[in-house]
Amino acid sequence: MIGKVAPRGERIGGLIAYLFGPGRAEEHIDPHVVTSWVGSDLDNDLDQLRAMMRIPLAYAASVPEKHVWHCSMRVAPEDRALSDDEWADIARDLARRVGLDAGDGTAACPWVAVRHADHHIHIAAVLVREDGTREDLRGDYRKVRDACLDAERRYGLRSTAPAHSRNHLPATRGEVEKANRAERHATPRDALRDELRIAAAAAISDHGFVEHLDNAGVVVDLRYSTINDGQITGYSVGWPGDRTADGTQIMYGGSKLAKDLSWPQLQQRWSIVPPGGDPWHAVMKAADTARSELDHGGDPESIADSVADLLDAAAYVHAGRRHSPWRQAATCLQGTRQRPHHRSSPATHALWAAAGALARTRRPRDGDVLLAALRLAALLLELAEKRRVDTTATREAAAALEPTHRRLSIAPPAQQRSANLPSLDPTGPASRRA
Repeated sequence: MIGKVAPRGERIGGLIAYLFGPGRAEEHIDPHVVTSWVGSDLDNDLDQLRAMMRIPLAYAASVPEKHVWHCSMRVAPEDRALSDDEWADIARDLARRVGLDAGDGTAACPWVAVRHADHHIHIAAVLVREDGTREDLRGDYRKVRDACLDAERRYGLRSTAPAHSRNHLPATRGEVEKANRAERHATPRDALRDELRIAAAAAISDHGFVEHLDNAGVVVDLRYSTINDGQITGYSVGWPGDRTADGTQIMYGGSKLAKDLSWPQLQQRWSIVPPGGDPWHAVMKAADTARSELDHGGDPESIADSVADLLDAAAYVHAGRRHSPWRQAATCLQGTRQRPHHRSSPATHALWAAAGALARTRRPRDGDVLLAALRLAALLLELAEKRRVDTTATREAAAALEPTHRRLSIAPPAQQRSANLPSLDPTGPASRRA
């Protein structure tokens, strides 16, 4: 989801007229209020709405020249159409986050969420509260971004950017606005990060990694050592046609997209020898090893990092670039990655090795896939109980695998009983085992 904050204005009446009008190209279909500072029962009477939103201006000691705030929120083209109730929930959350409405009885700024298309809404507000005090909305861009990220997780939407963490560097405001102007559902930085994760999951060597990016149409520039001929020391990537105003190709270093996508981190991952045999059995064994390590004081952050790598590999092998429970689970964990402070341990090595084994298979067997999903969901729920890991994101990643586990009925009952599987209720304790 992309949120775009427009330059502040001074005519709330003109903005309301535009939002309820036909649009510049007759694109506004069935414009209507989904919620507002006074709830969802507000009539779509434009004159009444404009008059109500102007009331606080009469009580203000002084009215700032630019007192009209406008934000649009848009889902990706491949996302499902959200209901009015879902958009209303997203709008209320945004109003609370940015400071329009504290929701605790404090005087609110008049604001309204208007929908006139399936894939986006607009929030218009007057930056003067009902008691006449002014509201500056400092840090509104960052707070809008946080609201979008939270909506993506809650409603299973396409991830447009990782949450803020030590590992992921978010897109800049200019990058987001550039993507909005081009009507792209993701910034080049975010789309490149996703493609690098797919390549890292699918590759087993530096050659395979570069070849995968070439096939995906990514521009790759390798950096070589000035001392050792042929030794790769780093790389940068970009999209064809993504250029600056003077025509220069825009490139991003791997470590600038995410610390764990730096060349040394990728080499460390490729250096681990995958186990032989069925890779999904390796996944189950690695999950069991990680749960045991957690029970004996293992580092939750390092294990969570490695689980995220494993989910990337599972998502690629099982569904490629298509949306799937594996991809959704991997997306939930994007913001939890904490490297470069990654610690090696038997559990992290086992998880990485299982990811490498998955990258070599193209014929997953449903029974093994389902059991592996359950083992990983159990591990994710146990990680959620370790307070140093993002509890919400980790529980949501576990819940994302539930559509996969619901098909477990194809597995023989004896196989289900032997799996030692927990309840997948994302609000329940991870320690609950069958």
